Amino acid sequence: NMASSPRLEGTPLHGVRYRVTDADAFEPVEAGVHVLHAFHHAAEARGDSLVARPRWLARLAGTPRLQAMLDDGATPASIVQSWTDEVDGFRARRQPYLLY
Repeated sequence: NMASSPRLEGTPLHGVRYRVTDADAFEPVEAGVHVLHAFHHAAEARGDSLVARPRWLARLAGTPRLQAMLDDGATPASIVQSWTDEVDGFRARRQPYLLY
């Protein structure tokens, strides 16, 4: 359902559209980190901040590390690599519970 009175109605909004050509190879979180990194650095170049409320991003990401890494100039690849061990551990723990 659409809001009866959208607060941003008539305001141009910019975004990103992915065109996935290989669903098996696409990593949505990794792609999102690349976009977030690009937006972060574009805002920084304007003397602005991408995230007005860092606690919001920390809650969304589940950790304040993402914002800290962006602020410290980490590359998207190093950000993704930083949580590889945690993701591998999660996948191992969830394996017994997968039904398919």
